[in-house]
Amino acid sequence: MNHRIAIIPCAGRASRMGDIKLPKALSNIRGKPALHHLLESLDDYFSSYFIPINGDDYEKEIFQKNLPSKFIKKINFIKSIPGSGDGQAVLDAMSDKSFNKNASQVFVCWGDIYINKDNFIQSLISEAESHKTIESMLIPLRKTINPYVAYLFDDKKRISRVAFTRRGEIIEKGLTDLSMFFINPSLIYDSLFELKKLGSNIKVNKEIESELNFLDLIEFLYKKNRPVTYFEPNTEEAIFSFNTLIEAELINKSQIK
Repeated sequence: MNHRIAIIPCAGRASRMGDIKLPKALSNIRGKPALHHLLESLDDYFSSYFIPINGDDYEKEIFQKNLPSKFIKKINFIKSIPGSGDGQAVLDAMSDKSFNKNASQVFVCWGDIYINKDNFIQSLISEAESHKTIESMLIPLRKTINPYVAYLFDDKKRISRVAFTRRGEIIEKGLTDLSMFFINPSLIYDSLFELKKLGSNIKVNKEIESELNFLDLIEFLYKKNRPVTYFEPNTEEAIFSFNTLIEAELINKSQIK
């Protein structure tokens, strides 16, 4: 195994999940915590995990009680403030003194996905390794209807930015991500830090958004002439995500394995 690192942010407020007793990433999916399933899918390929969790009400013991010890040994739990944004969670992980920015591969993956296809992660890693170097970010994308976030392109077919439904940008059909990203750690760390210093100029509900949004990096890097690249893997019944209890229950009731 090469020295690969996975960053798995699990520090969000999970407001769309409603009143839940455990962190969203520990929601029961087919008899196990969602994060347990995710770590099982990743474990053959990654040597360490950095998992940002709620720093307001530090939840390390809750995660330790709900995950097998074989995973805990490889996890660095990172305190992160919920509501500060997924970009801040990634920045918090990369700011930890034990994080190796020279790792052979750094993979960012949200903690609310369920991988349903054997060797799917291996196929993504093989694609990433075929690129030799990742200048900024390499993102697996898929076509979908009414995407929550949609990737937009310039006339040279370079990704220029991401359109957000929650910001009033409705796209009927387009490419969206799989909640997975291969990153150039040094560049992404510096870019997140710079983006944080600049602050957000995106207005949400007539107020300035204070979160450091990870996907705002897409436009930021494009304007720096370091556009992200992408590929389209076969994702049929491979990836499922949940943001509500209903969506989690749909995974539990489905006929997937």
